[in-house]
Amino acid sequence: MADFIDAPVTAAVAPVQEVAKVVKAKKTVAAASKGKKKVTISGKSKTDKPTYAAMVTKAILELKEKKGSSRQSIMKYLQGNYKVDAASATLLMNKALKKMTTDGRLVAGAQAGKSGAGCYKVSMEEKTRIKQVEKA
Repeated sequence: MADFIDAPVTAAVAPVQEVAKVVKAKKTVAAASKGKKKVTISGKSKTDKPTYAAMVTKAILELKEKKGSSRQSIMKYLQGNYKVDAASATLLMNKALKKMTTDGRLVAGAQAGKSGAGCYKVSMEEKTRIKQVEKA
């Protein structure tokens, strides 16, 4: 009978040790995550598409229009070359254009009321930065 009593005791001790290991592991993960604020997006898969800023810059450079490229021509380029959805891409592209203009990476094609107004060109600073990246 002594053997019968010993078996359940050792069986009960083993799960307690495993639970203790799991709890200790969770505490270390929680402690490690407190120091770092890392945002992960689950559910979305990593795509091959570059950022909208990079796509817009490439579109403007490839279109090579003297007075700059309009939103419509940039959107056509994005749809043709990157297979983006027109409904969601319009909003994202407009946000990228606005941010790039305020950052100085894009400049207006012409003043309001002139031919070429509402179009975008890549700024000289951005062009030189792109050339330096290509050399390296």
